[in-house]
Amino acid sequence: MPYRDTLGVCPRCGSPIGGGWDASGERLECASCQGRFVGFSSLPGSLPGLMEWLGNRPSQVPTEPLGCPRCSLPMRALTLGAASVTLDFCASHGVWFDSSELEQLARSLKAG
Repeated sequence: MPYRDTLGVCPRCGSPIGGGWDASGERLECASCQGRFVGFSSLPGSLPGLMEWLGNRPSQVPTEPLGCPRCSLPMRALTLGAASVTLDFCASHGVWFDSSELEQLARSLKAG
């Protein structure tokens, strides 16, 4: 049975976020801005090439980094040129996707 957490705060808009953690992975979603935080354990199945992208690209630091919804530490930003998507990620917990970034990145990885 997944553990439900509705006490998280969206790093993008500050609204409460909720989600579940279970053996298959972890995900948080913001009902307000539709952003999503996907834990590293969930990424390989969701986007099979993303871990390679994250591991092989230098980090870019935004002027105001978002805080990780799990630990609140500043996340690192990474722009994936082919997809024109800038992802924010916590090296310990996962990746934050703004509202349409997950779908945009999935299309780009599938095409390329």
